Amino acid sequence: MTFTCFREPLVQVLMAEKQKPRRQPSQKKAQAAAGKKSGKEKDCIFLSNSRQSNLSSRSELLAAVINALPDIAFVIDEDGVYIEAYTSPSNFHYHDLDGIKGSTIEKLSPSKECAERHMRVLQAALESGQIQILEYEYPNSSGMGWYEGRVAPVEKTFGDKRHVVWLARDITHQRAAMEELRKYQQNLEAAVEERAAEIIKANANLMREKESREMMERMLVERQDYLDRIINSILAMVYVRSTDSVFTLVSSKYAEFFELSRYDILGNTPDGVFLPEIAENMLENDRRIMDTGVMNELEYWYDINGERRYVIERAIPLMDDARGHPIAICGTVVDVTESKKREEYVTHLALHDTLTGLANRQFVMDRLGKAISDSKRANLSVALLFIDLDFFKAINDTLGHEAGDVVLIETAKRFCTCVRKGDTVGRFGGDEFVIILENVRSRDDIEETIKNIFGIVGQPIPFMGHECVVGASVGVSICPEHAGDIDALLTCADDAMYAVKKKGKNNYTYYQPPETKAE
Repeated sequence: MTFTCFREPLVQVLMAEKQKPRRQPSQKKAQAAAGKKSGKEKDCIFLSNSRQSNLSSRSELLAAVINALPDIAFVIDEDGVYIEAYTSPSNFHYHDLDGIKGSTIEKLSPSKECAERHMRVLQAALESGQIQILEYEYPNSSGMGWYEGRVAPVEKTFGDKRHVVWLARDITHQRAAMEELRKYQQNLEAAVEERAAEIIKANANLMREKESREMMERMLVERQDYLDRIINSILAMVYVRSTDSVFTLVSSKYAEFFELSRYDILGNTPDGVFLPEIAENMLENDRRIMDTGVMNELEYWYDINGERRYVIERAIPLMDDARGHPIAICGTVVDVTESKKREEYVTHLALHDTLTGLANRQFVMDRLGKAISDSKRANLSVALLFIDLDFFKAINDTLGHEAGDVVLIETAKRFCTCVRKGDTVGRFGGDEFVIILENVRSRDDIEETIKNIFGIVGQPIPFMGHECVVGASVGVSICPEHAGDIDALLTCADDAMYAVKKKGKNNYTYYQPPETKAE
């Protein structure tokens, strides 16, 4: 919400008027003003009075608007100082509004973390020129309450400060209502499942009791229609399959999620509706539930409009109490795509270098250990290339760390183009990189990769009018020729790299055992 219904925002008008200096007229001027005034002077006085009247009307209108707002409005400068505070008196119970003016976000916030967050939002609004929205917990007359804040930058600068208008709305009751709604929905879903089991049991009893197939089918249709109305009234994705995995009931939400018609699903088994790999997992899950008689979960992804959506399917057997046999399988499906993406993102951060996106030291060690194990089973070799960039320190010292970061990022991309699919490129830290070459049959495989590295790594990297050029000192160790475990293989490659450094840099060499060096 912004006060822009007039030619100038009312907050800007009031703040501009407050900052105008007021001069006291001298005695002579006061006497002259009491005398005869020219027509021009009268016009000026009239215009001044008109402006004051206009401002007064605007101020009264602003006061009326503010008294009608459900929000609390603050004018805050870029340093977090409260310049003004507006609201209806009945809307604010924690601070005296006059006591807020001149105070700061840091002093009024309940915690340092809260103050820092509010200052970040304020600065984001000023820098982007866009309204920022946040929810936060804040003390009030009832203890603590939840508020929605809308922070809008004021376009006009007053004095040497920029300002924002911060509208705070109490959403404590709304949040409580949402929590009650969530609990209600959970209870409703549980009741629906319970009712569904009862209805299916009733249908089974009717099927046994009715002598006429026509009567039995009519009763089933009636129960099915009733169950459909219940199932389709909830938000959960629900299905029921028979003991031979035929869909006998699906909710509208289930069909909509998979972009299918309910009539395309009902009467079919999963392999007649879904892709083979998904259908096979569903059928196997059904068999497991029928054999064990307990709930089971199935996680899979489904391609919807080119987007991969992850779901968790929970299914339980519906039992015939009289005979103790399962009569159907009832399942619910939950879309967990967003939580899956967050989990994958956190995992990626834990295993990858934040600057280059390459595998970090921990991930490299894991991949190297796996590569060594695989090579022993396949009777092949693993090559480890330990690379240190030449002349990188000079670039950092002369052009700064920003130039160094650009060089590291571009060099990492170039290394990735030099390897085969399945090989690993990682950054150990600073300007040190490693490359793991798997399934090496001879040194020709290694030489080909090294040739690619030296063919591209020395090409200039542009940075702000400069051309940054680096070299590469590469040390190579081979498993099992030089070592058979992770630490030893790394040590050998590192020793070989330092041997290159001593001989003049920008070259490569294989690890040489001490006895070989002595010869």
